[in-house]
Amino acid sequence: HEISENDEIIFHSNSTSFLCEFNLRLIEIFDKSSNYGFSLKDEAEAILDFSIFPSLNQVKINFGNEQIFELPKDFDFSALHVLRVETDEFRVKISIDESLLFVEMIEKSATQIAVFAKNSKAAISGFSLTEGFEDLFDWKDLEIKNHGWRKSSNETTFSIEDQELI
Repeated sequence: HEISENDEIIFHSNSTSFLCEFNLRLIEIFDKSSNYGFSLKDEAEAILDFSIFPSLNQVKINFGNEQIFELPKDFDFSALHVLRVETDEFRVKISIDESLLFVEMIEKSATQIAVFAKNSKAAISGFSLTEGFEDLFDWKDLEIKNHGWRKSSNETTFSIEDQELI
């Protein structure tokens, strides 16, 4: 599906934890500010913006703080690229073409993903959104509360070993 200049397509989820994968490619840019990408939103506003800037060969991710990532010099913007977005309440993971780019905790949880084009034209295909989450336990013991796990009593102890919750 083509996304026209300064337009967006919004997909709603019934959950704040979801996995979304889609293919995205650039069709045309109009000036140096041209960008395309996606936003994670709640019902009122954008919580995180993921913008690909072809003229800068960069990805900018803004979630209150802005992080800038350089793309490979041979990155082909006109080719289809697989974007994978995992939200687990406040934790967000973003990958491009199976390469993990971003893992952060955000202040609000998202229930929508909007794919956009600004001063450009882009195309999206192969969109899938799966509600819920899969915890791979690829984090440290101290981060357990950030991942939604709670102790049932003060005597309960747990740790992460070999990507298993013990």
